[in-house]
Amino acid sequence: MFEFMFIIVFLLTVAAFFVVDNNETIREKEQYIKLKATKRKDKEAYEFNNAGVDFANTGLFPQAIESFNKAVDLNSKVYEFYNNLAAVNVEINDFNAAIINYDKAISVEPTRPELYFYLGICYAKVGVFDKTIEVLKKGIDVDPNYYKSYNFLGNIYFIKRQFDKAIECYNQVLDYNTEMADVYFNLGLSYGMINSIDKAIENFKKGLVLDPENAEAYYNLGYAYGEKEMYDIAAKNYKKAISLKPDHADAHYNIANYYVLKGRTNLAIEHYIQTINLDSKNIGAFNNLGSLYFDTGKLDLALQTFKKALSLDPSHPFTIYNLKITEEEIRKKSKKTS
Repeated sequence: MFEFMFIIVFLLTVAAFFVVDNNETIREKEQYIKLKATKRKDKEAYEFNNAGVDFANTGLFPQAIESFNKAVDLNSKVYEFYNNLAAVNVEINDFNAAIINYDKAISVEPTRPELYFYLGICYAKVGVFDKTIEVLKKGIDVDPNYYKSYNFLGNIYFIKRQFDKAIECYNQVLDYNTEMADVYFNLGLSYGMINSIDKAIENFKKGLVLDPENAEAYYNLGYAYGEKEMYDIAAKNYKKAISLKPDHADAHYNIANYYVLKGRTNLAIEHYIQTINLDSKNIGAFNNLGSLYFDTGKLDLALQTFKKALSLDPSHPFTIYNLKITEEEIRKKSKKTS
């Protein structure tokens, strides 16, 4: 399987490896909306709203919620009141309440595409992806030019492993904005997942032109070159990823594998140790390190390393086999010296 690192725009517990950061938040800068009353009878409602904005901007969220609720009670026909209330709900991770309030904002003003976008993110936050898709599509119907909806919709399709649909959405984003590095990275990931490696490489490179300091993108580019058995180029990109992010465990692991291929045992050992220090559950690193210790005659270290690997997965067949032959070799050497 083509596995990449992928950081989605919202935090989810999913079983895939992710690398994209859209720098998107539900409440962007200036998202809280201050308003002036147009009618005298609405003055108090608007004053409560603006007080809520001040509370929210200083982190006093309970007071902000109280103020926005008072504004809504006085005038339920102003979508900005609900929008502000939902934004505070998001700040305190109350996404179910945010969903209710974004829905109310939409009922008052159904022509604002950003409301559907934020509502879709909230549904994603609570793991209701089908509803996320439904809401984002409605937002696109309202304004087909609101490309953020395509981008987030692509992320959801990626999570649902509907990679062709994800690719379609990301390409639609690029019809409106070609300066978003993360969209190219997402395209690269999606093409990789359907084994279109050349297109994956093409898009990773385009993204890196816009964001040349993205360690995960270099790692993914290296992985893609590895899939094409272009190991020297892959290694170059793993090294770049490590230079940008020295604690990148997967890059250390893959560069260690490269050094094994090149017969550079000491460097391979160094990077396997780095991998283990950063990711103490990487059983592959333990097994490969143990094998190098075995091959270089460091049987005690090999034995210790294989035992650690076995503690991570007692049923792992390669570990069981490696541990067995190491113990046999140690017994043979013990008999020769006795």
